[in-house]
Amino acid sequence: MYCGRDAAQRKMLVFTEKIRRVTLVSVCMPVLLANIAGAYAGPPLVTDDTGIVPLGEWQFIVSAQGESRPATESGALPAFEATYGFFEDMNLTAVVQRQYIKDRGAPSKTGLGEAPLNFKWLFYDSDVDSIQGVTLAISPIYSFPLTSSSRIRGLAEDVRVLSMPVLASLVRGRWEFIGSFSYDYASGSSSVDGVAYGLITAYNATDNLQLMGEIYGSELSGDGFVDAGLNYDEGFLNWRLGLLWQVGSGYSFLAAFGAPIDSDLPTEDTLDCDFFLGLQYDTG
Repeated sequence: MYCGRDAAQRKMLVFTEKIRRVTLVSVCMPVLLANIAGAYAGPPLVTDDTGIVPLGEWQFIVSAQGESRPATESGALPAFEATYGFFEDMNLTAVVQRQYIKDRGAPSKTGLGEAPLNFKWLFYDSDVDSIQGVTLAISPIYSFPLTSSSRIRGLAEDVRVLSMPVLASLVRGRWEFIGSFSYDYASGSSSVDGVAYGLITAYNATDNLQLMGEIYGSELSGDGFVDAGLNYDEGFLNWRLGLLWQVGSGYSFLAAFGAPIDSDLPTEDTLDCDFFLGLQYDTG
């Protein structure tokens, strides 16, 4: 899988106590799927992998992403992601997304959301062969709000998030097993930090079709939870199923759907379900 980051984070401006609580528990989710994720993360999943776009080549992804919670529906409609192999085993990724947020009983809001920037370095490759081996990578992500108007309108909070994932992959024939562990730090008036993790199992069903499943979660903590009237730390564990289907020369279709496994977040902040649909183009 060739994944960028993050792949986007989910943060909301404090207008009411409920929206404040949603914001505080969301800022440190993995940067995913370029999920609005997200988590932004490794499309179409939330957890990133060790895949690298080759030197001098580009990868582009346009996607629609969304999630539903009892208090809020949100998404990126659309999100644009560009990754470039600027050095041997190193990638740079940038994401621009049009954020959509609808709080229950309130009008919807749209506008530019967060802009994750991702550097990925594949620093170890066992080079056994194409069907077996181990790879290790680091993939720091910095996310910030694109415009002041988005902050004023409640589409993004004035918060910067730095995530520091370490990624590992094991390939055995048609199977690939990927693990990620990350420390996430959010700056702002209320401190909220997090430890994020994810596990992926991917199976190459054919030369053109890859099936994927993951579990991912985060443990969030900080003074911001106390300020919002919550426990000092909160956490969640979710699942997601996805696929990557090569539909033509350089083109791939990406899709995923997910739901919660366990959560001690407030009920209104717990994930109901989420989705990712995208089209990927590789120049190589």
